[in-house]
Parts: sequence; C-alpha cells; structure tokens
Amino acid sequence: MSAMQRTASAGEVARWWGQAVAQACQAGPEHLPVLLYRADRGAWRAVWPLAVLLVGQRADYWHGIHWTADTTVQAWAAVARECVVSSASTTSPVRQTDAAR
Repeated sequence: MSAMQRTASAGEVARWWGQAVAQACQAGPEHLPVLLYRADRGAWRAVWPLAVLLVGQRADYWHGIHWTADTTVQAWAAVARECVVSSASTTSPVRQTDAAR
C-alpha cells in the first residue's frame, strides 16, 4: 500500500491567494479576501491582507502574496473581530459613552 503525502508549497498558496483575491473583487469592493488552508496534517493557517490594518482598503489594493500575513486562524479571527468592532464604533450614531448611560 502506498500513501501520498502532500504539503502545500509556497507556489500553491500564492495561486490560491490569487483565487481568493479574484473572488473578493468579484463580490464587491467592500469584501476583503482571506485564505484558510491546511497543509497535510498541519495546523490550519490563514492568509489575509495586511491592508486590513490600514484605513479604507479594498480587495484590489495591496493584493500580492508578499503583502499578506500568514498566521494562525486564531490570530486572523482576532484581527477581523477588532476590525469589525472598530468599523462599527466609527459608523454607529451612538457613541460608547451614550450607550453606557
């Protein structure tokens, strides 16, 4: 019996990232890509654009694989959560001090 083991190469991740960017661009300018992948028997990883840490970014900005972070899924989720919270607090008509009253 033979078993095939395969590890995701950097080239494959870059290609998959390109597909994620293309899909995000098709979905609309407010969508940002994220690529979740798992190499053979490895931990899940998340590739996401560093541009999420900047103001006013879109999927078609800074989209090359060299402008991404390859992190744990937990790290990506923490950044995504903070971006959503930050976005909600800047667009909400109710300030946090008003909500506390």
